Amino acid sequence: DTNKFGQKLLEKMGWEKGKGLGAQENGMTEHIKASYKWDQSGLGAGPQNPDAWVAHQDDFNDLLKMLNSGKKDEAPEEKEK
Repeated sequence: DTNKFGQKLLEKMGWEKGKGLGAQENGMTEHIKASYKWDQSGLGAGPQNPDAWVAHQDDFNDLLKMLNSGKKDEAPEEKEK
């Protein structure tokens, strides 16, 4: 459709239909295809390392236990820069 605002703007800058974007006109010429996400995990989550979250969750739970215990551990001294 040649009546689209974006297409008109690109054509004013020298773009032609079928060419890619960029100085060398080597950009993508096809749109990005969407795919349906069938699971309930967050975007970007993958099965590559399923134990990574568990390790972080254990560290976080340990921190919460320490904070809720009422013990006041001394904070480490800051190093001078």
